[in-house]
Amino acid sequence: MSRTVVRIDQLIFRTLLFFAAGGFYMSIGYAANQEANEVKITRLLISPDGNTVAFQFINRLNRVGTGFWDWRNAKLRAIENPQSKSLRDPSFTPDGKRLLALTEGGSTESKASDELVSVDLTTLKISGIAHLPRPTSGFWSDPVLQPGGEKVLFLVKRPYHLVLFDLKTGQVTKVLDERVGFRFSLGGVRFVGAEEVIFSGMNPIKPNLAQRAAELQIRTSDVAAYRFRFGGQVELVYPTTPKADRNDPGISSISASSNGKKLGFVALSKKVPHNEKRQYNLEFFTLEDGVIKQRTDLQSHMAYAQMSSDASAVVFGVKKDREGPRSHGHKFHVLDLHTGVVTSIDLAELMKQAPDFSP
Repeated sequence: MSRTVVRIDQLIFRTLLFFAAGGFYMSIGYAANQEANEVKITRLLISPDGNTVAFQFINRLNRVGTGFWDWRNAKLRAIENPQSKSLRDPSFTPDGKRLLALTEGGSTESKASDELVSVDLTTLKISGIAHLPRPTSGFWSDPVLQPGGEKVLFLVKRPYHLVLFDLKTGQVTKVLDERVGFRFSLGGVRFVGAEEVIFSGMNPIKPNLAQRAAELQIRTSDVAAYRFRFGGQVELVYPTTPKADRNDPGISSISASSNGKKLGFVALSKKVPHNEKRQYNLEFFTLEDGVIKQRTDLQSHMAYAQMSSDASAVVFGVKKDREGPRSHGHKFHVLDLHTGVVTSIDLAELMKQAPDFSP
């Protein structure tokens, strides 16, 4: 398999990405020849140690699977989802040895909704963990294993709030009640302690938090980083800076290191904010010890990024060139935060060289 390593200032990307809170969505059109499969990548994330990119895909035969790319060693593996079920909202366990995900049904019990499963990253075996009761409102999403491995934190949507599921007892506990949750979005949840998380949120319900956001010039349509200790209060983390102008899109794709000392996010470039055609230059930034640093200078539109929990690497995708046209893409990229080197991964090439990639 091939791997292309380039410096940041040498990168020119032409891809089409779609970002939604808490996830990455990318359409890929692969037409190297007429017999080639068309593959759609539906989710992208990076392991805690920054060495492995996990992604989900569906091919033109509607067969779905999950791929794992060891970008440092150019090693690719893929599995087909069982019984054509989608493994929804995957996340790495803190030790990076398993992938947690949700799958629909799997139980004959009328009160059961989704099933929590895990993928062993050594054997790629999928195992059931627990059948989940139907929430009183909304639906389960985005499972994150709590440090210690005895409970799983879930996001329940509409309105957005957080619950803990005890893997031993099956007990469900609300840790962030819907009355103090978020109206528009909540995602990117990372544990930064046994009972403390950092996440991105939009339009907090609680009046004093909404007022504090307004004081910091954070609009209801803006995403911001929040810290929450179970049993305590939600607090703003990101010290937002004044917008370049009313068209400044703010920040997105927030991810925290496991110790909570560093945040990564996508924001408007401080070097080339945007041109006269309103083509934004969105880049990756880190926040540490109160200092914000722009870590890329792609002069492109970074649509999504996720930093590994050890803050060693970032996986990202680019929506379009600064001046170039929109185009269907087949690449994603990994930034080594220690060296500043970007590795570009060509999925079309991987499909040609690794037949098992697309079942």
